[in-house]
Amino acid sequence: MNERIKKLAEEAGMNIKTNISGVGLVFGTFEGYKTSHISVEELEKFAELIIVKCCDQVRAIDAMTIKQHFGVKE
Repeated sequence: MNERIKKLAEEAGMNIKTNISGVGLVFGTFEGYKTSHISVEELEKFAELIIVKCCDQVRAIDAMTIKQHFGVKE
């Protein structure tokens, strides 16, 4: 998993664990209730889509800097 995305997920209160099959899963809470899990890949893809959408809103040179910072490839 992208380390910057992982750090942000952890800062948001998400708990990243690996199941017995070796699949990374993300757990969290919402309004005090435990949420069901999503895969690490789903979380990473979600974060990358947000970054890409943000980059679409800024000038090309700034977009490349943001993408490089988060390790997102086109």
